[in-house]
Amino acid sequence: MKTCFDQKVFENELRLLFEKTQSDIKDRVYEAAAYSLFSGGKRLRPRLLQMAYQLFADTGADRCLPFQCAIEMIHSYSLIHDDLPAMDNDELRRGKPCCHIAFGEATAILAGDLLLNAAYEIMAESCLTDTDRRSLAAMNVIAGACGGRGMILGQSRDLAFEKRDAVTSAEIEDMQNLKTSALIRAALLAGGILGACNTEEEDLLYD
Repeated sequence: MKTCFDQKVFENELRLLFEKTQSDIKDRVYEAAAYSLFSGGKRLRPRLLQMAYQLFADTGADRCLPFQCAIEMIHSYSLIHDDLPAMDNDELRRGKPCCHIAFGEATAILAGDLLLNAAYEIMAESCLTDTDRRSLAAMNVIAGACGGRGMILGQSRDLAFEKRDAVTSAEIEDMQNLKTSALIRAALLAGGILGACNTEEEDLLYD
């Protein structure tokens, strides 16, 4: 079975699904969201999701493609918000001005919110046509990784550490595990679930 990640197919589907979630009323917030979403990057999380899917699936990668796009939208949303002055206060991302530099803070916040909600819309649509509930289980894994038990908690701890005089290496590792590794782990686990891995295999993917 072919397991290579087709960058062109992914980028085309990502743009198609992004445009599908837009209103007919053109607005600057869509431009800001697209600016960040299509600014390049390794697309690591979609690659890992497909890799895990194809370890277990007996069909092509069409089923996991919406989830690949959704997880990349979530990653892009997190970068937009992390770069904000109230967070990490960065000015450059992938060699370009950050979203809040290019479009202003308020629009950047909305662009991040747009991408996060678009991701859930895309995953939910897959759940509506799913007869075996694997899409719902994969969505649940991704939601947990980017919420208050994952990325958001990690970012909160990162901000708290800035106000402390000393932080242990264990605390830093724990923060990085939440802020970065949680969504990577979710990509692998969601891909495996969509590919019909069993409970034991889920545990291996999680570890």
